[in-house]
Amino acid sequence: MTEMMYSRKRFYLLSVSFFIFFGILIAITTAIVNYKLASKQNIEQINLRASSELSYKKLYLEDYITHKELVVTILARHLLLNDFITSEGVDERARVNSFFQSVVFANPDIMQLRFINSNGLERIRVDRIDNEIFTYPQIYLQSKYDRYYFQESNQLNKTQLWHSRIDLNIEHGKIELPYKPTYRIAAPVVVNGEHKGIVIVNLLMQRVIDLLTEYANFSTYLIDNEGEIISASDASLAWSKYLKSDIKINNIFPGAFNNDMNQSSLQKSNLFVYSLNQIFDNGEGVKLIMKPKASMLHQIKKNNLISAQIVALVILLISFPLSWVASYAPSKLQSSLLKAFDKIRRFNFIIDSNIATTEIDLKGNFTAVSAKYAEMTGYNHTELIGNTHSLIRHPDTTQKQLDDLWKTILKKEIWQGEFKNINKDGELFWTKQTATPAIDDKGNVTGYTAVIHNITEKKKIEELSITDRLTGLYNRHKLDAVLKAERIRNERHNTRFCAAILDADHFKRVNDTYGHQVGDDVLVKLAAIIKENTRESDFCGRWGGEEFLVVALETDITNTAFLADKLRKAVEETDFTPVEKVTVSIGVAEYSRGETIAHFINRADEALYKAKQTGRNRVVSA
Repeated sequence: MTEMMYSRKRFYLLSVSFFIFFGILIAITTAIVNYKLASKQNIEQINLRASSELSYKKLYLEDYITHKELVVTILARHLLLNDFITSEGVDERARVNSFFQSVVFANPDIMQLRFINSNGLERIRVDRIDNEIFTYPQIYLQSKYDRYYFQESNQLNKTQLWHSRIDLNIEHGKIELPYKPTYRIAAPVVVNGEHKGIVIVNLLMQRVIDLLTEYANFSTYLIDNEGEIISASDASLAWSKYLKSDIKINNIFPGAFNNDMNQSSLQKSNLFVYSLNQIFDNGEGVKLIMKPKASMLHQIKKNNLISAQIVALVILLISFPLSWVASYAPSKLQSSLLKAFDKIRRFNFIIDSNIATTEIDLKGNFTAVSAKYAEMTGYNHTELIGNTHSLIRHPDTTQKQLDDLWKTILKKEIWQGEFKNINKDGELFWTKQTATPAIDDKGNVTGYTAVIHNITEKKKIEELSITDRLTGLYNRHKLDAVLKAERIRNERHNTRFCAAILDADHFKRVNDTYGHQVGDDVLVKLAAIIKENTRESDFCGRWGGEEFLVVALETDITNTAFLADKLRKAVEETDFTPVEKVTVSIGVAEYSRGETIAHFINRADEALYKAKQTGRNRVVSA
């Protein structure tokens, strides 16, 4: 028994000695290896810190630029601007000025918003000066024909957007003081297929540049592909190109940016370079250079040394329970990974919940959808995945529109457009989509990813602006626009069009006898008859009071008179209870090349008057 105890004690002492010796050996070896590895990993640590600090800023800036592109696109295609371009009227100018002012007011970073015609002349200009918004009178509008941004953006086709370099704002040939970093986005203005100029917005980029370049632990340099310094932590180095400074990035880091220097070589010089081409799509090759500050490098080395000492001390002190020591580092690493994963998961949840996105394969099937998109359509993920867009496609969506999307994607280009859809509840909704081709590592297109915005409210507003509230037909404003457009089309292409003015006979008697509510019901039924008996290509609207106007396209007066008599008979045969009988008189005229719209409509009106004078319930052609 005593011998057994002795043997056990001896084994215990030998084990303790072994663990102490082994612990010392491991402690020394681990401390040296830990310090060496940590020193080698400084570059990865710094790169990880730089990348993580930059990543969320890049996401914000991508959304910021996308939003500004959307603002410019909407302005360029807006009906108010089209009306102004067509008429150049005082009232139309006032409405566009007011609209541009509201956009500038709603976007504090817009310092200037302009419409420049195809000759380079400013036609509309709204500026923000010292937080006050000013609309420039016509006499102060300038020619921008010689400016690079006009020369470049005036060549755009109707689906393109133009991005400028990041530069300093120039007024009257001089750099404006204080310096105003400026970024411009322009969209072409196309009216009836004809290029009329551009809408261009000047964005005050100081806040964006500050966001990109302000870091607690890094000195930063924002440069272009020529090595010119756009901005830097040291403000005296900024804007080297525009302030005619001789200092470029190669002067600060000699030899660091030679053609044979790769990313790894730069990192060994403690320089971390990140391309911002995806954000600033302007061909300027904007890059962000991040150089860790000496204080951070010193702190990292100090932390590495302290870490090595602590590891050695811990192993010496607790060499026996090696299992606990062995599990400490992995558990610590796992904790960090779980925190990082949770942060990514929460960030992905925010994106998934607030941004509608889809992934589509080459067969047109949904392969992934965000929660926001599922909410928008009313279908859940299971119902959407594996289905095609036909699940929500509105019958008005043409095959040509879908063919155009796929043609663009297969060319590896970005497609933008609008879709009319129906959700699961049968409700109509409109979306604007930006589709980006998905390309595998072999360069083959595998489908596309779409970012989707719900523009239903915008479409409703547009619809309300051109619709008569009582009858649901087009209103006078829309009909005026149609007549103007058709007159221009006639002058260019010699197309034919006619007008038929319908007036309810003895309508005052209906109102006096049955009341205005019955009179409104008669007008609504008349509108329905007109809509049902005209072609889809015809424009039907309420001209005023009990008068309706049909603008018949691509036809002559004979066919229009036949259509008018068809309408007259349909009205005569319709039951308008409690009104005993309702008839209409119709005047028809065909547009004559060169005459004004007012004269054209007056001829149709005179024909209507003649129909009234000769007994009503008849059609008379001018």
